Amino acid sequence: MFTISHKFTFAPGLSGWDGVYGFIGSALRSDYRPSQRQRTGLGNLEDAPTQQYSHYVMPTGLVESFIDTVPTADGGTRFGGTLARTLVLSMKGNQTRPTKQLDYGFIP
Repeated sequence: MFTISHKFTFAPGLSGWDGVYGFIGSALRSDYRPSQRQRTGLGNLEDAPTQQYSHYVMPTGLVESFIDTVPTADGGTRFGGTLARTLVLSMKGNQTRPTKQLDYGFIP
């Protein structure tokens, strides 16, 4: 199971990264555990924490997301406002990692 989260969606006293969080369970209503040690399947760079968000993980392992803000040379950010590059996830056992980038907004 994959879900997305943002820094502002964590409960008071908890913190985490904007990104995709993967969990493994034996059935839909089972107890879930994080899919890997760092707990995120995908996340943003530390210097661009809101670069991409609202990830959608397809059953095929393709991931769509939205470019929110992009860092500028002067240290600021600008609005991206478009689909990001489609990513391909490799899912083996309890490990999930991006393995390839496709075109922006690629949907088969």
